[in-house]
Order: sequence, then C-alpha cells, then structure tokens
Amino acid sequence: MKKKVVIFVMLLCISMLLSACKKDNTSNNASSDAATGTMSPEQASEIEHISDTGELTGDTLDVTPTMTQGPTPTQRPDIIYDGTSVESSIPEDTADFLTILKLLPAGTIVNTAEASNEEIAACFYEEEIKDDVFARISGLSYGIDCTVSLADLRYVRVLHYGFDGSVYIGELVVNKAISSDIVEIFKELYDAAYPVEQMKLVDDYGADDEKSMEADNTSAFNFRTIEGSTTLSNHAYGLAIDINPKYNPYVKENNGSTVVYPENAEAYADRSADCDYYIEKDDVCYQAFISRGFTWGGDWTTVKDYQHFEKSDK
Repeated sequence: MKKKVVIFVMLLCISMLLSACKKDNTSNNASSDAATGTMSPEQASEIEHISDTGELTGDTLDVTPTMTQGPTPTQRPDIIYDGTSVESSIPEDTADFLTILKLLPAGTIVNTAEASNEEIAACFYEEEIKDDVFARISGLSYGIDCTVSLADLRYVRVLHYGFDGSVYIGELVVNKAISSDIVEIFKELYDAAYPVEQMKLVDDYGADDEKSMEADNTSAFNFRTIEGSTTLSNHAYGLAIDINPKYNPYVKENNGSTVVYPENAEAYADRSADCDYYIEKDDVCYQAFISRGFTWGGDWTTVKDYQHFEKSDK
C-alpha cells in the first residue's frame, strides 16, 4: 500500500511539472508571436493571463499586433553637389530641406528642383547675431573698436543664382533697420534668376574689403572707414551692400587718372561695354533696391560706385 502511494505521488508530481512547462511555453510563445506580429487576432484572444502565483485568471490577453508608424527611412532631398565632408556632417535622420540648408555653409550649391515654393521661401530669413556668427566676425568685421551694438545687427541667409546657373546659399550681416528689405530684395532677385557670383561674410577674406571685392564677393557689414578718409562708411553700420563688386567697381577720377577698386576690375570701369553682370539703371537689381528707398552709387556725380546700395536708418 505504501509503495502504491509513493508511485501515485510521483506520477502526480510529474503531471504537475508537465502542466507547468506547457503553460510556460504557451505564455512565452504568445509573447514572442505578439512581439513579432505573427499571431492572428483569433489566436491572441484565446491566450489567458497567468498570475504571479501560476494560477489562471479569467481575463484574456489582448496581444493583437498594433500597427504603429515607426521611423520612416530617411528621404533626404538630393540637395548637395559639393563637399562630401559637408554631407557627412548632416545627421542621418535629417530630411527637412530648410534644416539641412541651415547646417551648410554659404557657397554650397543646392538643388531646389524638388523643393516646394514654401520651402524655397523659408530659405530667405533674418535672425539675431548668434554665438557661431559672432565667433566668425569678432576681431574682424566686428573689431574691438566697433561702436555698433550687436543688437542692431542681423544675420541674413538667402539663396541666389550664381554665374554658372546653379543655386547657392548666400549670407550677409546687415543693420536690423534694413534686414527685412534685404531678405525681400534677394527673394525678388532669386525669382528673377538674377546672377550673384558669391555671397559670403567679408570675414572669410579677413575683413579685407579689397580681397573680398577682387573675389567678386557680395557683402554688407564691415566696420571700416570710407577709402582714403577717416569717415565711417555706411558699411560700418550695416546700412550698405556691394553687389558683384568686381564687375561693378568703384571708379574715381583723380588728377586726370582713373582710380578703380578693386584693382582687378579696371576692364569693367567702361560701362559702355557689354557685360551680363553690370548693374544698370532700371534693371531688376536697381529697381529692387530703389523701390525700397535705397540709393545707388552709380547715380553719384563726383565718384561712381556701381556695386553700392545704401539706405539711411532714419
């Protein structure tokens, strides 16, 4: 009799052990199937909860796969033509057109073919001088003797067509009194496909105005005096801008001789010559500035500064 009881207890233990293993397998399989989304809703509804004590509860476990939208593969627009090092600096999950452009330096060629009108328009903007921009201009265009408050200056970013027909990122620092005008003007010039060879901060040329002009660089703010004088230029206040300066030079008659700045622009002092990059009275560039209250150096009488537009902050 004792032997039969022992055998019965052993069989009972084995039965309970097998039952527990089956429950664990069922639970694990359900979790695995639910996680991978391979279980059908019908299968999911038949799985029962198992409590911490191993007892079955009456509630059913809802493991119907939830169709959530995970991160979509990055669909970054193909906007970068030059500089693989620039490309690699963009976070992999960045797909927004404007966000990418903000990460790229002025002078980068971009492809706007797939960009919407709204995306293009958003690329023309002004903002206060941030630390990264100040680091670039400090000690250069914004020297230690600069009397203009940073609060009165704005950093402007635009798109512009280059001489090769490509679209480039451009940048300027200007006075806040004209910053909105400048944004509007360059959007107007962009819409007209008006060519501007390049547009970088003059600080990229060591704040050397002559070097910037020789490179045909369009620029604005630079705390400096008027050439040959001790009077501050309107560039010192960010109230003037020079457009395509190599092809639109500063020209002055001095004791019977002609002085031209930049020096490599002598061939373009003759305004009767045919040149696609000359600023001329009543052309789209002239009209864009004059219609907003700017004056043009090409209208001056004692000297001609064909590259130059300025506006009073009054």
